[in-house]
Amino acid sequence: MKWDKIISTEQEYEKALNRLSVIFDFTPDSPEGMEAELLVTLIEKYEREIKCLRKELIKGEKSGLSNNTISDILEEAKRHAKS
Repeated sequence: MKWDKIISTEQEYEKALNRLSVIFDFTPDSPEGMEAELLVTLIEKYEREIKCLRKELIKGEKSGLSNNTISDILEEAKRHAKS
């Protein structure tokens, strides 16, 4: 399996982690090694996005904001994380 997309769901994240565990020790110049490097980058990006979203959610909950307002904050955070 060659990874060919960004990670945007928890299910894709789990698949990426599983794939990385299989190919992690391959030589960096091999196709699997290059795929492993790509997966590390994509996994780190996804983890940063999730961390950002969780921080915004906690901030909104502590502020007593409505669910709609929190949802708007999360959507804005997603847009910023992707840029």
